[in-house]
Amino acid sequence: MSGASAVTEGAPASYTVSLSGTLQAAQTASATLALANGSAADADHAAFAAAVTAAINSRTDLAFDEGTGVLTFTSTGAAMPPLVITLATVNDTLVEADETFTVSLSDAASPSGATVAGSGSITTTIHDNDTATCP
Repeated sequence: MSGASAVTEGAPASYTVSLSGTLQAAQTASATLALANGSAADADHAAFAAAVTAAINSRTDLAFDEGTGVLTFTSTGAAMPPLVITLATVNDTLVEADETFTVSLSDAASPSGATVAGSGSITTTIHDNDTATCP
């Protein structure tokens, strides 16, 4: 997994999930995707599960369980195209310190031995774009 380590408030953060190797047709690989707030709150970014679901869109090779966070790839016999997840951040008018959240990929598994590239986590900092002024 790769992705944004920093964004300006209101800009999207993107994360890419890919699979190294090519699975035989009908074989599966799965991993758990999650977002944990550091100093950020849910109000500072879009819903992560909804962002993953939107990234999958009409792809038939991927399924995402919003309850468990498990992403499953079912091979067609070709390499898995990368999945790019775009997470919006909220452009509020609060003057605040930078805020962080962490996107993680864990529990990668495959019956055919493929590995999920970039297993681990990425901490993203949302840089505030507001300034306090004295009248």
